[in-house]
Amino acid sequence: MNYHGRKVVVTGAGGFIGSHLTEALLEKGARVTAFVHYNSRHSYGWLEGESQANRATLSVVLGDIRDGNAMRKLIAGNAVVFHLAALIGIPYSYMGPETYLETNVKGTLNVLQAALDAKAERIIHTSTSEVYGTGRYVPIDEEHPLQAQSPYSASKIGADKLAESYWRSFALPVVTVRPFNTYGPRQSARAVIPTIITQALQGMEVRLGSLEPVRDSNAMRKLVAGNSLVFHLAALIGIPYSYMAPEAYVETNIKGTLNVLQAGLETKVERVVHTSTSEVYGTARYIPIDEEHPLQGQSPYSASKIGADKLAESYFRSFELPVVTVRPFNTYGPRQSARAVIPTIISQALQGKEVRLGSLRPVRDMTFVNDTVRGFIAAGENKAIIGETINLGTGEGVSIQELVETISEVMDREITIISEEERLRPSNSEVFKLISCATKAKKLMNWQAQIGLKEGLTKTVAWISENRKSYKESKFVY
Repeated sequence: MNYHGRKVVVTGAGGFIGSHLTEALLEKGARVTAFVHYNSRHSYGWLEGESQANRATLSVVLGDIRDGNAMRKLIAGNAVVFHLAALIGIPYSYMGPETYLETNVKGTLNVLQAALDAKAERIIHTSTSEVYGTGRYVPIDEEHPLQAQSPYSASKIGADKLAESYWRSFALPVVTVRPFNTYGPRQSARAVIPTIITQALQGMEVRLGSLEPVRDSNAMRKLVAGNSLVFHLAALIGIPYSYMAPEAYVETNIKGTLNVLQAGLETKVERVVHTSTSEVYGTARYIPIDEEHPLQGQSPYSASKIGADKLAESYFRSFELPVVTVRPFNTYGPRQSARAVIPTIISQALQGKEVRLGSLRPVRDMTFVNDTVRGFIAAGENKAIIGETINLGTGEGVSIQELVETISEVMDREITIISEEERLRPSNSEVFKLISCATKAKKLMNWQAQIGLKEGLTKTVAWISENRKSYKESKFVY
């Protein structure tokens, strides 16, 4: 790409890396809008003086990436966005995790949405090597599992997965770069190299840490106080709606989970059982899917749940909060809404022969609700699983086409399938195969699914038939 004359935005431009990047872009002839965090001193950070030398091609704007309207105004009319703005520094993330969530996750959401609205040609999103945690192998490649070993790294994993979801869901042209421990001139003493040098220059002993580094929060505190066990299932679900309102998913699923975890920490609960979803795995790279499978943000919904899962992991690693994460695979059964595929098929079939669906190709591991609940109970009782993530599934896959055929057999009626384009997910967002490996659940909790698909569907058909008034006529979500 030739940057000469191109209009470019750099967020976090007043910082260590951002200021160097801004100068390099100016040297290449770019017209740069440098976004700097607002401060009462009206300081441009490391760009002080630069704005005078490059008045014709550099514009400095002060603001906050947490302000969605500011991001839309900033990015409109620009071709390329370099997104570096973030709240950094691992130690402070232990004390103020909510501020990291607000800045790094919600701020990134604002930048991504503004770039999508502005039809930007490219957005370069900045990650960090901290998302890998302690290396399970070296050298670390991009396929290495992500491990939230601090609230900071959890917030960056959430931001990375949002960026991935915007590419997969909306075809936003995003590239994520993941720098490893950048150092050099202008770096603050919060980082290890300037810390060593500045202390050495003063003739001091060099004091360091380890030399082998390895929606309503008040309501949540009141709710959790005095309880010993918390089952956290609250979430905004439904993948299609996440394409339309991604911010609502971040607020509910990530920030809401943060509130629950923090309340659990402050009230010293004995255990938090956090609910994940098999959607975090994305389309299977191998089957059956075990807990080591890479996490892929193939929709804003799944990205928000990855962020929530990693916050839970970080609270276990950082604060020793006794957390267990259970990851159910496609739970179904009585009381499920028509946003899910099985109630959609059954409720339409009860009205007539035609059933309107999206793609018939995806394969899912359908787990009856009674089995999933037994998994939750086991996760709340077992003492050996603190800090673990555990799949709950049958280990058997069924395509949507096969599901319709089985429901037709159970209901003893002919079903005609009409595939509607508006029900299809974006091509890069569709998750084609989810089949669980529940070996870990069997080994650690003595849990395995007991109810077969036909038995579960028979129970579900009976319940929906008796409760047809709960399903809107001719209005199906899936």
